[in-house]
Amino acid sequence: MPRQLKVMMLFSLSFGVLFTVLAYFSVQEYGFSFWTYFIIAVAAYDFFKVYQILELARKVKKEGTDKSA
Repeated sequence: MPRQLKVMMLFSLSFGVLFTVLAYFSVQEYGFSFWTYFIIAVAAYDFFKVYQILELARKVKKEGTDKSA
């Protein structure tokens, strides 16, 4: 996996974890509100970006091994 993809993945993963923790504390303090759902949606989007990056890396790796064989 190229370095740039690793950095993007770690960045998105760290923000996903951060927003998940923020959503947890928001629920503990205020209950479910619009902003809590918004934070949950942002965390889900970050985790989805990580999934897309991993799928892209797997696809590139698979294509690289197919061409060398």
